[in-house]
Amino acid sequence: MAAFGRKMISGHREGSDPIDYERADLTDAAVLAYLNVIARRQDKEKAALEKKVFWLRYYYRWEMQDVCRKVDQSKSWVINMCKVIEGTVEALYLADNAA
Repeated sequence: MAAFGRKMISGHREGSDPIDYERADLTDAAVLAYLNVIARRQDKEKAALEKKVFWLRYYYRWEMQDVCRKVDQSKSWVINMCKVIEGTVEALYLADNAA
């Protein structure tokens, strides 16, 4: 996800700190691994929903209520899904960083 900020695809970056390109590359690798894990899931319907939440919330930076409407789920469901996504990406990042 850090590469999105690096290339300014979203049109803005939060904070004015210089970009840590090494950390950005590690984060991008963790996000790619996460997306690959989702693609291999058995429950394709849930995987597609999780992927949609990921793209809308973290890439396009939609507001929570807009994501809820788009995926037709409750706010608590989307919040829990975001926790799962963030936890998985963080675990993959830490595992890759430790290796």
